[in-house]
Amino acid sequence: KKRLFGAEDLAALGRLINDIPGASIRALAWSDIALRLCLDGAQRECTEVVAQHVKRAIGEIPAQAKERRAAAIIGAAPALFRAHNGTAEEMIEALAPNEKDEAYRRICKFLLTKELPYEPYESNTKGRGMLEVTDIWDICRLAAKIETDHTLCGLMEDLIGHIELKKNWKAYTPEQQADIKGKLKALLKKLPSPNFIKHEGYRILMEGHLARLEKSGGGTWDDLIARARKLPNHSDQAFVFGELAGAIPDTSSLIKRKRDLFDEAKRKIATLSSRQDRIERYRVIFNSALDFDAEICREVLKAATEDSLTLESEDVSAVREQLIDMAYRLDANFAATLASGLDKDPARKAKQLELRERVEAMQMQRRIETLKLRDSLEKGDATLTPAN
Repeated sequence: KKRLFGAEDLAALGRLINDIPGASIRALAWSDIALRLCLDGAQRECTEVVAQHVKRAIGEIPAQAKERRAAAIIGAAPALFRAHNGTAEEMIEALAPNEKDEAYRRICKFLLTKELPYEPYESNTKGRGMLEVTDIWDICRLAAKIETDHTLCGLMEDLIGHIELKKNWKAYTPEQQADIKGKLKALLKKLPSPNFIKHEGYRILMEGHLARLEKSGGGTWDDLIARARKLPNHSDQAFVFGELAGAIPDTSSLIKRKRDLFDEAKRKIATLSSRQDRIERYRVIFNSALDFDAEICREVLKAATEDSLTLESEDVSAVREQLIDMAYRLDANFAATLASGLDKDPARKAKQLELRERVEAMQMQRRIETLKLRDSLEKGDATLTPAN
């Protein structure tokens, strides 16, 4: 098999990278090369690049430049781990708690997706192949070191979403399946996290993802929903309702519960006094319902966009752009309609113009991606695919 990088290629890249004046940037550039080698099956070369270049660059960062050094270790964490997990974890354990969590999250994300950290990807769990059992063990072991509740819960959602796919789950032996479930259940003990949210919202969600993996019946889901209703504030209830509704399987015996919980989440969001909170919770429902019901997604995006037009905050333009990006993922025509057809109030024209400009930017980006794909195919390179 022809390797991605030969010795001459690495030497040429080395001359370019070593001309970069900043040690932290050199560390990240070399870590990208190391991960590409790893994905290409060149593990020995990956290990050599990390030992000779990544660690050396990190070592050149002065000890007093703590933030810069931490950023380099976090960015290079997947490559460091792939080269030598013990050394990587030793370096990470010297970081501040929030920095450690981010470094471990990035390693787990790479182990799960096999995607380069700085490459643009559209998340596509359904298209991924089976994970090696050793990768699952590593993810669970590293996840046990994470203290941030939402980071831990998000990783477990991604992991379970990957391995629960029939083509993946059936590839493991019954003994491996039992071991995986046992390791996932052990992580429940970390929630609620003593340094973060005190109630059991994230634990409920993790239990929900496990219930999905175990194909639990309606009684389990009813219990989780009842516990979510007891959470101490409406905003957190709305968040957990939306996420939990997304986790409920759309089987014939559970689909009514799923729809009812989405409806309950929308009703709860409508009671929130903060427009910012309402927008954030509508986004949760959108992401949870995206692969389930496009009409639910349209409904919550319309409501969120209406709220954004009267929202007063420093990042309001970014919020509106994100909403239009979400609408574009659903349907380009819907995004255009959302941006231009809300109402005819002259006071809103400037804001609607802003949204229309975002739609035009998204359309131009899609055209550029299509041209790149066409050019790639004409050259015989079938590896380039546009984002979905």
